[in-house]
Formats: sequence, C-alpha cells, structure tokens
Amino acid sequence: MDETSRIAARLRQFGETEAPTSPLYQRLAPLAADRPSLLRLLQDRLPGQPPANVLLAAVQRRLMDRPDAALRAYYPTLGGSLAPDAALEAAFDAFWPAEHAALAELIRTRRSATNEVRRAAVLRLGYVVLARRLVAMGLPPSAHLVEIGASAGLTLLWDRFAYRYGETTFGPPDAALTLVSAWRSPDPPPATAPFTPAGRIGLDLAPPSVHDPDAMAWLRALIWPEHVERARLFDQALALARRHPPPVEAVDALAWLPAGLDTLPERLPAVVVHAFTVNQFSTSMRHQLDQALAEAAALRPVFRLGYEWTGTPAAALTLTTYPGGRTTTLATADAHGAWIEPRERFMAEG
Repeated sequence: MDETSRIAARLRQFGETEAPTSPLYQRLAPLAADRPSLLRLLQDRLPGQPPANVLLAAVQRRLMDRPDAALRAYYPTLGGSLAPDAALEAAFDAFWPAEHAALAELIRTRRSATNEVRRAAVLRLGYVVLARRLVAMGLPPSAHLVEIGASAGLTLLWDRFAYRYGETTFGPPDAALTLVSAWRSPDPPPATAPFTPAGRIGLDLAPPSVHDPDAMAWLRALIWPEHVERARLFDQALALARRHPPPVEAVDALAWLPAGLDTLPERLPAVVVHAFTVNQFSTSMRHQLDQALAEAAALRPVFRLGYEWTGTPAAALTLTTYPGGRTTTLATADAHGAWIEPRERFMAEG
C-alpha cells in the first residue's frame, strides 16, 4: 500500500470509528479520501500529525474567512445550522479547490494541538488525589506543576476555573467560566482540596501565543463543528488567558527533563502532567520520559498525571509516583471531559 492509499484508509477509518459525535466529519472524511489532490497535500503534513484532524481543521480555518461559502452552513461552530444532506458533497467540492494553496500551507505548517479546556475538569480530580498523597507523605499539599504538550497553556489556569460534577460545584465563586462534567458514580465527588501549585510551567515544541489571533483561530478550528459548547468554553478560557497569560516555554520536553526539574526551587515535589500528548510518543520516547522522571526523583518526590486515549472512546486518568513508578488508574473519562467515571479506590483512598 502506497502513502496516499494509507492516508485514504486513515481518513475512512476516522469517519467510520473516530468521529461518533460529529456527523459532518463522518461524511467529510471519506469524501476527502476520494480526492487524490487532498491526499497528496496530506503527504506534506508535519511528522506524527493525524491526517484527518489536520485536514478537517484546515478546512474549518479557511471557512472562518469565507462567510459566503455554502459549506459553512454545515458548521454550527461558525453559525451554520444545516445537517449533512445530499447537497453536502457539492458544497465541499465547490469550496476546497479554490482554497487548495491555503489548505496546503496550513497542512504543511500546523499541528493538531488543541487546548481542550474541559479536560481540566478531569485533571483536577488527579490534583485532588495528589494533595492526599502529599499529606500522607507528611508534606504540605503543594508542588511544582509542569505540563508537557501544553500548547497555549489554557489548562495551566485550571485553578481559576469553577467545576460542576453532577450537582456538586467546586472552585472560585467568581470564576470566569464553569466546566460541567457528568459524574458517573453513586458516590459524591471528593471534597478534598486540590494541591496548590508552588509554580507552574508549560512545555511545548511550538507553543502558540494567546495574543496571536491567527494561532488562536487555528486552535478553535480544531474543535469539531457540532461541539458548540467546546468552542464557547475555548473562547471564555482564551479571554481569561489574555488577562493572565500562562507561562509556556518553546522547548522539547524530553530534552528539558530531568535537568529542568532539578532547577525548580526548594526541592518541593513536582507533578508532570500530560493530556493526549504521550499517546503520540513512540515507545522509545515513552521510555525516555519514564526514565527522566525516575532520575529526577532522586532529588524530590515526582508525580506523573496522565490523561490519555486508550484506543476506545474513553480515556484513562492515571497517577504515577516516583521513585518506584507505581501507577494507579483513578478514573475513565470522555476524551473531551464531558463525563467522568471514577474508580472506587479513587473515592476511598486516592
């Protein structure tokens, strides 16, 4: 199978199995798979980038600048209201050929690096367990926060958000936005306070600036068309981030570790966080990350909080403690934080 055939197969797979909450993308992905010119564009995407996500985001990004395009009427995130119908294919083919050069540039230069704000609702539960573990170790519930693959760093602002799990609300009463997740447990969400960040830093190969309108438009274009609530939360979090810019450095996280952790002050514990980032690592890169954290644990307690795709519609929230590398699965959750199903031990022990 040649490269274009492999890309076409991945686009069809995306439409068939990976986009259950986007009827539009279920239709557009296989349509794109039948357009050889689009398949050739995708050969030039950045290494490791998922072809369907990059192409479909590029189409939506160009639609933002084309209010006259008939295809835009199918995008609720852009104000459209049409469901996919028999006219969709004609609207798609009336749009993309004229945008060929612009799509090529986006595909060649952009990454699928969303800042899914509601994922902070899942990560916050890991921060609750981390606070419990620190106290159990006889330490104050405080640690340095390091997020790898942080993109624009919106989830670094997690303690400025409010959270509602089922009927229970946590967080600042005057928060600029509230993240709502369905709580799939008969037990109430844990009332323990999360840890307090002693400092925070995001690491990303090419972090987009929250003050760059074009970069932020790309992040918004990565949100699927029917996910209007996700787009609304992104807009609110972006407004907050422009008032309180999150600290994100342009650096390879694997090159920064473990020496970067060694420079954090006062030998306080550190928690390294990743959400839908390590699933894109090779096996050797994952081993390198684990070894770097084990090495850093010679100087301070180190924790690793992961929220990663498991190959199913659900993702897993895990907490690993170093030294030792013991991993606990705390919960399963929707990939976008829409629901959370905690493990029983999470409720009882953390």
